[in-house]
Amino acid sequence: MIEGRSGATSRIRVVEDAWFGAQVQPLDCASTEATLEWKELLALREAARAIDPNAIKAALCKGVPPALRPEVWLKFSGVARRREAQPHAYAQLCERVASSGRQTMRGVIEQVEKDLRRTEAGTEGEKLDALRRVLCGFAAYEPDVGYVQGMNFIAAGLLATLDEECAFWMLVAVVQEWLPDHYSKAMVGNHVDCRVLERLTAEHLPDVAAHLKQLDASIQLICTRWFLCLWSSVLPPAVLLRVWDFLFVCGPTATMQVALACMHWIAPTLTKATDIGGVLMSVKERLAATDDGGMLLQVALYRLTDISAGQLVAWRRFCRQQVKEEARHMHATRYLLKLQRDSGFSLSEVNMIAKLCGEYTSDVSQPAGSLLSITLDFTSFLRVVRGLLPQWKNECELLDRLFAIFSTLGDDGKPGRDDGTSKQGLPQTLTVSPSSSSGASDQIARLTFAQLIHGLSWLLRGTSTSRSRLCFQCFDDSGEGRVSSARFNALLLGVYVMYEPSWPIPSSRMGCIHEEAAQFVDMMYELWDEEADGSLTESQFDRAAHQHPLLVQAFQLEQLDAPAPVLDSFSSPLGAAHLKARPGVYTGLRPGALSRFDEAYFGNVR
Repeated sequence: MIEGRSGATSRIRVVEDAWFGAQVQPLDCASTEATLEWKELLALREAARAIDPNAIKAALCKGVPPALRPEVWLKFSGVARRREAQPHAYAQLCERVASSGRQTMRGVIEQVEKDLRRTEAGTEGEKLDALRRVLCGFAAYEPDVGYVQGMNFIAAGLLATLDEECAFWMLVAVVQEWLPDHYSKAMVGNHVDCRVLERLTAEHLPDVAAHLKQLDASIQLICTRWFLCLWSSVLPPAVLLRVWDFLFVCGPTATMQVALACMHWIAPTLTKATDIGGVLMSVKERLAATDDGGMLLQVALYRLTDISAGQLVAWRRFCRQQVKEEARHMHATRYLLKLQRDSGFSLSEVNMIAKLCGEYTSDVSQPAGSLLSITLDFTSFLRVVRGLLPQWKNECELLDRLFAIFSTLGDDGKPGRDDGTSKQGLPQTLTVSPSSSSGASDQIARLTFAQLIHGLSWLLRGTSTSRSRLCFQCFDDSGEGRVSSARFNALLLGVYVMYEPSWPIPSSRMGCIHEEAAQFVDMMYELWDEEADGSLTESQFDRAAHQHPLLVQAFQLEQLDAPAPVLDSFSSPLGAAHLKARPGVYTGLRPGALSRFDEAYFGNVR
């Protein structure tokens, strides 16, 4: 016998049935109605017919019957078609991981094993094995993404409803469509969606946005985990199923509606928090205590304006550009700080050098990206060098050689390729001064700002040993590791010319310069050319260079304590004062040489 319903009760109580001798199962009218509605919706979906959005909303508010949930998720999300298109893919992936994955996917497998116990504490046997296979299978399917923490919670939640293969394909869909680019190395997609949610919060919940701003708390602190685990580790299981019903039925755009609904849900407690710690705790407790998924869905479905796919794409595109610009600026700032530390210059000195490049005439606090985007032609390079070293008055081949050598420097300041190409990996869009020089250097390369700083550091802030190396490289233009007497004489003439106070140089003066340079080179080769082949090795050249005051001054080498014996009888055609060795160690440029900078700028070069 069956008792009738009383009051508003919709469930018929179970009594002992005398006829059948067993209990009659209860008749759940609401569940039966929901089942019929979802079967109709599934039929429309399978027939690819239009479905009234209001019918979907009403059905979601009533809930998806557990027996139909797998079919509803798979068909409305499109995962059923994915699986049908590749019926053997998952089995093949599992086989590949089992056979060769231990070698090729060792890091992934180790990370998965660490997270398995955290995901399913106390779980053993087949359930744990299935989770392991799904996660490793996904890493094999998407090697560029691999395995990232957060996927373990999503996969475990999917396995509670779907069979193993369906859970795998649903995880693929979530990563590719619902959370695009969230699991990349830079987590760009996560940054973008957090930024989109921040804009939506400011529009829909201005009080919450203002409170967070007052506490200097970023929405990203709150919602990063929401997206990465698709709410699987922040909501109770029963509520999570209702949320996933909404996500998988309504598509990827529903992700942002759920996030905004959660912001509505936590607003009353969040606005009472007095610090960032209180914000995080109130959010965690409020979501964990949610016991009515229907109420949360009511907010997402009816209190919020529907977000279209086009709107979400546009918002993501806009925010992605912001994120990229900020990332580029951050990268440039970090690189500039490293460049500054490695060079030995201060940040203000680096900005002053940038002003010499001709682009910065007022504000020396330029964005790092703007500085690093500078490139210099040879004319601009000369302007910088003459600004720093005004006693280098005239153009000569030494400047061409410095320009060419600087253009080969890499990120670490060490010489790289000698083909004039940059290895900076940084933006190079701002050209300083179109080339007007007729020198050959314009045909060799253009300097990046980083190469300029590295090169000037080598010339002005390096050790005496490193500057000696630079001096040798300037003279060894062939790269053979030896300097011929003719080459030594030619470049030394250029150094003389560079220090001459006026241009053009009188012919009588030029004749004396030629004579003195030739005499010095002849003496050095007589003294150090042990092989008598007309060339000096690097160590031999180094000893010779340290005995010429102009080379000592140009490259800030350590002056010899006393002239070499061979120089005692050397009578300079330019006069003894011109070639007289400075006593002690060279300690910097002449006073006033950096009139455009602070006196202390390069005053203590060692």
